[in-house]
Amino acid sequence: MVVIKGLSGTLPLDGGATITSAMPPQQGLNDDATAAVVNYVFRLNLPGSSSRPPTSPASAVAQWAMTTSSRSVPV
Repeated sequence: MVVIKGLSGTLPLDGGATITSAMPPQQGLNDDATAAVVNYVFRLNLPGSSSRPPTSPASAVAQWAMTTSSRSVPV
């Protein structure tokens, strides 16, 4: 999960555009704080996201576990 591990560099966007940015890792956040960051970013950047239900801490942790469970090496 980008919130925990961080991300930097150039990212592709829909339509062929790109964006270059950085998000430092936030490994010290507890589950509630991680969920708050995810909710903030979704509402900040996605049109219509105000109607999206907030992400619960349990959901954020479950999503991270699901996306990393098949990894044999840290990314």
